[in-house]
Amino acid sequence: MLSHATQNSALGVYVVRAEDIIGLKIQAYKNDASRELQDKADIQKLLSSPQIDLALVKKYADLFDEWTVIEKLQRVKP
Repeated sequence: MLSHATQNSALGVYVVRAEDIIGLKIQAYKNDASRELQDKADIQKLLSSPQIDLALVKKYADLFDEWTVIEKLQRVKP
């Protein structure tokens, strides 16, 4: 994830890709159920980006057996 981070020149900080954030959010709610609603809402919003690499999102989701959940979130428009 960090090796693919890009620098935001306006802020002078490095940022990770949306797909990586989705992967981290999946991991977070799988490890702490109290985060699930907010993390899934965040994931749903991130999935609305037209440039999202769904193959990479699937790779992360499959690590936690969550791809069917992510597919459902993708179908619901925020």
